[in-house]
Amino acid sequence: MARVLEQSEEKKDYNDAVGFKDIIQFPGSLMTFNIAHGYLEALLRGFRSGFLSESDYRKLSQADDLEQFKLVFQETDFQDVLTAADIQQLTSEVIVDRVW
Repeated sequence: MARVLEQSEEKKDYNDAVGFKDIIQFPGSLMTFNIAHGYLEALLRGFRSGFLSESDYRKLSQADDLEQFKLVFQETDFQDVLTAADIQQLTSEVIVDRVW
């Protein structure tokens, strides 16, 4: 028993020396909620918010020509993709090249 307590104390001393902090978490506490992986979750939520929604897909599929497609596409997070000055004529190949 004494050996187990000694190993536990050595582990704690090592973690303190390396800079790890023991975080006492209480179930449901907002003070420590997502403290370990909060940045990663926020980053992924940001990427997910940039996805096209179902209504965006519906509007894009109902576009009659490429100019109307471009106008609908500019209302999304991808507005800068098709607004570059080096596009002389908008074709389906240009859209595929820019989007992929």
